[in-house]
Amino acid sequence: VLLGLYSRKRTGKAQYIVSTMIGANAYANADDFFWYDGKPNRPVPDSEGYGLHALYRLYRAGNGWIFLACPKQEEWESFCKAVDRPDLRENPLFATPETRKEHDSILADALVDLFIEKQPIEWENLLTGVDVACVQADDRGPYHFFSDDPHVQQNGFTTEPSSPRLGTFWRYSPLLKFSETPS
Repeated sequence: VLLGLYSRKRTGKAQYIVSTMIGANAYANADDFFWYDGKPNRPVPDSEGYGLHALYRLYRAGNGWIFLACPKQEEWESFCKAVDRPDLRENPLFATPETRKEHDSILADALVDLFIEKQPIEWENLLTGVDVACVQADDRGPYHFFSDDPHVQQNGFTTEPSSPRLGTFWRYSPLLKFSETPS
């Protein structure tokens, strides 16, 4: 908005500006797509690559996948109530964030058995309805999404610049698009 106002002040002409959540998210998470000397280590997912712990990971659900993000105590309690599993909430192994971390593999095994019972969209609707983060997940990863997804291509979320040293490659398009100023 500030760039648009600045442009109008300088040129006297307003511009239509487009910014998208998916484009902004690509930039916000760009750090995951490159490495440099001295870059701090990220938390490492489990050996199967499902996630960081039982309440922040992928699960197979019905004929697809979901990603559950339920790290806070109040989310855990809402989760147990929504899935009608008071036994999980009352189990001393899962009573606190510390005990859940200590017994993470046992909790993950219990959730594997639970999530397979419904389709991904059913879990997403049920859990987001009680403020527990859960989304149907694409099983191909961000590279394939940005490289192959028709929605990404139709909306110009990626661009193909050329470099004398690197040749032609794709990258995220500029975060903002202006109607009168090329990016």
